[in-house]
Amino acid sequence: MGRPPIGKVAMTAAERVQRYRLKHGLIKPPSEAQVRIAELTQKLKEANAQIAQLKGALTKPKTKKPPLPPDEARERKIKALTTQVQNLRTVIQAIVGRASMPRATLNAIAKALHPDRKLSEAEREAEREMALKLFTSWKADKDMVARRARE
Repeated sequence: MGRPPIGKVAMTAAERVQRYRLKHGLIKPPSEAQVRIAELTQKLKEANAQIAQLKGALTKPKTKKPPLPPDEARERKIKALTTQVQNLRTVIQAIVGRASMPRATLNAIAKALHPDRKLSEAEREAEREMALKLFTSWKADKDMVARRARE
């Protein structure tokens, strides 16, 4: 078992190596290329700061639009509220429409699918066709309302 850590947390291997190299003078001074890279990086930061400053000086402040006449402002507000009411009605209709199927459609489907009904094959097929048509029209209406609600 190794000795306990000097601080609160034990050193990692990298920290231990770094400490050894500092103690024994094994860390090499940065090479000329590294020094040049550091200088160029600093110049690049300064140039980017200067570019940002010049861009800020070039941009024109936006001019404020004059206020709308009271009649036009009122008309726009009315139009916006009317549109909002229509959208809310569509959403409500979609929510209510999803939950309820017309009673006639529901009854037709139940009759067509019920196994205890004594019908000839032709009568059963006619009932299924009618139930399918009712269901398809209900589904199309429901989907149309849902599309309007999403818009």
